[in-house]
Order: sequence, then C-alpha cells, then structure tokens
Amino acid sequence: NVLLDGLGSRIDIVQTTPDNPDFFGPFVQVGLKGKGSLTVSNGAELSLDGPDANLMVSSDSDAGSIGPPLGTSLLQSTFNILSGGKVTVDGGADFGGVRIGDQDGGDALALISGPGSNLTTKGLDNRVDVGWRGQGELLVENQAAISTLQFEVGRSGTGVATIDGARTRVTVSNDDGRFSGNFFDEAGFVRVGRFAGSDGTLNILNGGVLEIREGQGVNTDTFGPALYIIDSNNVDTFDRGSSLAPDDFKPTFTVN
Repeated sequence: NVLLDGLGSRIDIVQTTPDNPDFFGPFVQVGLKGKGSLTVSNGAELSLDGPDANLMVSSDSDAGSIGPPLGTSLLQSTFNILSGGKVTVDGGADFGGVRIGDQDGGDALALISGPGSNLTTKGLDNRVDVGWRGQGELLVENQAAISTLQFEVGRSGTGVATIDGARTRVTVSNDDGRFSGNFFDEAGFVRVGRFAGSDGTLNILNGGVLEIREGQGVNTDTFGPALYIIDSNNVDTFDRGSSLAPDDFKPTFTVN
C-alpha cells in the first residue's frame, strides 16, 4: 500500500529520452498478481511525464478473463485521489493515460472525491479507460474532477463509471491534447462499451456533469465531440469517422 499525503508531498516520474518501442515509458502499476493500493490525498501530487506514460490499476486474477463479480474480489486493487490530491499523466507525443481494470481477470476500484481532487491526462491520444481488459469501477464524487481527451467505459472488459453530485465534473476535450492520424482534428470522445463481450455502464447522478467539447483557449479548431454507445446491433460496424456529431455541434451532456 502506498500513501502520498499532505501539501508539498509529491512523486514525479519523468522520462526525458525518446520512447523506445522495446520498453515501457514512465508508469505506475497498482496491483498485478496481488492486491495493491495507492492513495494521493490532502494536496499531495503524483506526476508521470514522458512518452507512453501510463497509470494502471488492476490485480491480475487467476480466475481468467471473466473474473469474479465486480467489486467482490479479495484481490481488488484500489486507487484513490482524496481531499485535494492531484494526479497528472502526460504521455507527450505518444499514447498515455489511466487504465482502471487493466489486466484480464483483474478487479480495480478508483475513487476521486473532494473539492480540488483532480485526475488529468495529457498529450497525444491521452485517455481514461474503465474496464480495459479486466473489471474496473470509477466513482467521481463530492466536487472532484477529471480532465481527459478520450473516456471509455468497458473496452474489452467490464466497466462502471459514476459521476455523482453537484460541481462534480468529467471534462473530455482537447484542453491538453489531440488525437493522432486521421482523427487529429476531432474533439473529445466518450464511448460506452467497445468490443464484443465488453460491458460498459455510465451513471451521471445528482447534478454531476459530463462535458464533451473542443479545447478552450487551445486546440479550438477541432470538431465533432461525440458520445457513442455500443450495443449488439453496432459492435461490429462502428466507424468512428462516420459516427461523429456535425462539425458545429458542441454540446455539454448533463444527466441528473
């Protein structure tokens, strides 16, 4: 278990050399074959900076790819940002982000709670995934915030994400990065469920806000923010390029 607590307390993991495809970039892994816990609280800060920076939360269960019911594993790994804690993951010019429920058969829980508590991902193709391959649950509550470019719930595994309470906000935008390749000009993107067999659930409760948009003050030339929900009728036909909103459609999604 790791506790990073108190104003001025910080961990910085920095890679300044170019990314080598044979090695990982800067990363934090909470749980692998066992149970892990990481808490950042009371103004403390955790920063990962460098190509392919990733924070992965999951225990790798021996139960196989299905695993136990969500939240019931004795090996559940946990990641907490509490009471003004801050976590930043900056992948620079390479893929980077946060994966909650990273490993096949794993079980992960992330809680971001309290005013000033913040999780931010930055760089090219940055993202937050809940249920990457295993089972992941994310609760954002009590005026906490997340900022990312792509937010995906249930990629290949089972994901549940909840945004709960007034002044609690998840912003999915180009504020801190852009997509690569053919999607370079596109705005923030949210997907619930992706591959066949995945299971994604997104709850927005009690005045919580999910905002999907282009950048503000930077990367303002992007377009087509989108919320896409995968089901059995479209799982094999999804084409992101043809499923975006019109260029002039810039919504804020709020569900009570």
